[in-house]
Amino acid sequence: MSPRGPDRFPGSGPGSSGESPGWDFTDEEFAATAPSLHNADFVAVAVHSYQHRFQLAAGAPDS
Repeated sequence: MSPRGPDRFPGSGPGSSGESPGWDFTDEEFAATAPSLHNADFVAVAVHSYQHRFQLAAGAPDS
């Protein structure tokens, strides 16, 4: 088995408690958020969010 397989990280993988959030969305809640994935700026916003998190991009200017 690869050293990157699920045995390397006990408690990870499908159905585990691991470090994944315990979100419990209803189908209606999920359906309400799904259109945001079709926003033309979604990828740019997501990438900028990670860049900001790792201090590779500036955040919003202070008002």
